[in-house]
Amino acid sequence: LLDAGYVVRSPRTKGYLLGPALIAAGRAAELAFPAVRMAGPTVRHVAQEHGVECVASIIENGFITVIDWANPNPTSSHAGSWSHVGQRVPVVPPFGAVQVAWMDEQHIKEWLDRAPPHNNIADLRAALDAVRKRGYDVQSENDSLARFRDALAIFDGKPLSEEMQDAIDLLM
Repeated sequence: LLDAGYVVRSPRTKGYLLGPALIAAGRAAELAFPAVRMAGPTVRHVAQEHGVECVASIIENGFITVIDWANPNPTSSHAGSWSHVGQRVPVVPPFGAVQVAWMDEQHIKEWLDRAPPHNNIADLRAALDAVRKRGYDVQSENDSLARFRDALAIFDGKPLSEEMQDAIDLLM
């Protein structure tokens, strides 16, 4: 990795940093997904105009992946936010409603079938209808949701054991 330029040594931390060869790889990936390039200006505009955190994401391989993120204050850091570019969350209700809302009935049924047992399917369908009617999704933040997202972010797309998935299902 070092010889290929994918990582470089960091004299400050005595560890490694991402290298310049990844710039080309990232650019190639970005060009392969035009929506990624188009999302950036829109995400920043929405965040600034409405004073909210704004996230653009896609579904791929059973995960929701954040492709862009913007804070209403462009000079602030990601501090206090669980979202970051590359963040991955399993497409399991209630997560993914904004993406699933416009899918065909078969995909919606598959999403609903993945809902933890205590979720009310009628409520999930109503949430999809509300997203379609508004044209976007809105989530109000609270301490419980923030703690849950912080815990979920630890997994960041890593496969979960059946025991861990059961624990998450109970929390949802």
